[in-house]
Formats: sequence, C-alpha cells, structure tokens
Amino acid sequence: MTRRLIREIVNGVCTILTFPLWGMVRLFTVFGNYQTIFSASGQWLSLVPGTIGVWLRRAFYRMTLEDCGADFSIGFLSWISSPQSVIGKRVYIGSLSVMGTVELDDNVLIGSSVHVLSGRHQHSPTSLDSPMNAQAGTFSRTSIGSNVWIGNGAIVMANIDSNTVIGAGSVVVRPIDRGVVAVGNPAKVIKALNIGDVKTPDVWS
Repeated sequence: MTRRLIREIVNGVCTILTFPLWGMVRLFTVFGNYQTIFSASGQWLSLVPGTIGVWLRRAFYRMTLEDCGADFSIGFLSWISSPQSVIGKRVYIGSLSVMGTVELDDNVLIGSSVHVLSGRHQHSPTSLDSPMNAQAGTFSRTSIGSNVWIGNGAIVMANIDSNTVIGAGSVVVRPIDRGVVAVGNPAKVIKALNIGDVKTPDVWS
C-alpha cells in the first residue's frame, strides 16, 4: 500500500468524521447564515491535539473553504474565521494562530500565535455618539504570496508579496514587497533577500 493511498484513506476517514460539522455549514449556507456555525466548528476542532487534530481540521476546511490544499496543516488551538478564505499547497499554520479572510499561496509558513486580519479597516469609528460595536467596518481578503515565512506573534493587516520573511512580533499595516525581510511595529523592510532567482531592488528606504 503506497503512502499516497494511505493518505487518501485517512483523509476520507477524517472527512466522514467531520461530516456533522461541515454538513451543518453547507446546510446553513443555503439560508445565508453560516458564518457563526463555521467559526464555532473551527474553534471546536482546534481543541483536538496532535496529528489527529491536524488531519481533522484539514478535512473540515477542505470541505468548507473556497479552496484548500490537500497537504494543508493547521496547529492546535488555531482556526480560520472566514469560509471565504483560500489556502494553497503545503501551507503550514502553527499553534494558537487565528486567520481572518485570507488567501495563502503555496508554501506559506506561519508561526505560532500569529493573527492575520481581514484587512486594517475592520473597525472604522465615525461618531462618538454610537457604541464601538455598532460602528461600521470593512472586511477584505488579506493576501500572502508564495514562499512567505511569518514569525511567531506577528500581526498581519496588509498584503505580503512572495519570497518574503516577516520577523517575529512584527505588525504589518502596509503592503510588503517581494523578496525582503521586514520587522518591527510597524513592519519595515530591513534588507533584500537575494536568493536564487528572486529579483529585488538595489536600494531600500
């Protein structure tokens, strides 16, 4: 029995085991009120530890996200809050991380305790006469390009281009260009990554 066949069998078993959850999400989608049940299901599955938890979460998200790679890995106590998300191939998300509405391209590596928000304008207060929880906001999809490494504890509110490293604890509030290392709060480019065919500018501000 080949390794690929074993993987497919385990994926199938986990898909069956998570059917009550993703089945409810799909059912509620018909009525247009599935966001809450989707988030709750992801949070519940985030409590399952170890390799079993990774497989169960993968099976659930493959059945509920817009698109999700077959080799996606998401760690203990981590979840995705929006079903409008897209996950590429060989994506890894560490423990204690929360993803909003995201598009993660192939080979994205995300450390532990990382938060990727649905843009930087989720809360846009316009009047002090209304409570904050009643103020309007805009949710958008945050895009992270291929082959990006985001260090532990980072907060991402803007797009990150491919072949880029974001330092641990950084806060990304503006788009980050391709092929660089960015660190700090707010995150700033500190150097270019001249690796392989990565083409980066000669001068950085």
